[in-house]
Amino acid sequence: MSAEEENTVSEASDEVLKETEEAELHETETVKPEEEEEEAEIAEAEKKEEELEEKVEKKKAGKPEAVGEEHFYTIPLRHVYVTRNIRTPKAVKYVRDYVKKHLKPEDVKIDEAINEFIWQRGIEKPPAKIHVRVIKDKEGVATVYPVKEK
Repeated sequence: MSAEEENTVSEASDEVLKETEEAELHETETVKPEEEEEEAEIAEAEKKEEELEEKVEKKKAGKPEAVGEEHFYTIPLRHVYVTRNIRTPKAVKYVRDYVKKHLKPEDVKIDEAINEFIWQRGIEKPPAKIHVRVIKDKEGVATVYPVKEK
């Protein structure tokens, strides 16, 4: 090869390199906005997850906001000490009936914590009494929660 041919080959290779560098720059410029959109979506998803976790923590805390009337009762469960194999189910029904009798709500909901507390010793040995916090909202629904001692 002669010197002129080498110069044209090197010039052609330089042009090809410049074109590929420009093409890479254009590709990175188009990718950046997409990456920013993806990052924004990820940030929004993380915020939503944090909000959901906060809501779940509030529910687990067992301290709902008192919207209506709030009452505290000590419900005696000795009345349900009859046949051994039906004591605990009767105790749960008795809690529901007790709240219906005293607050006269349209519906009674019992929190999971109360149910677990009554059932913790099994079907034959419910507690003798239980301390509860009852909130009756504006729609007439009474919800029974455990009393959290300080």
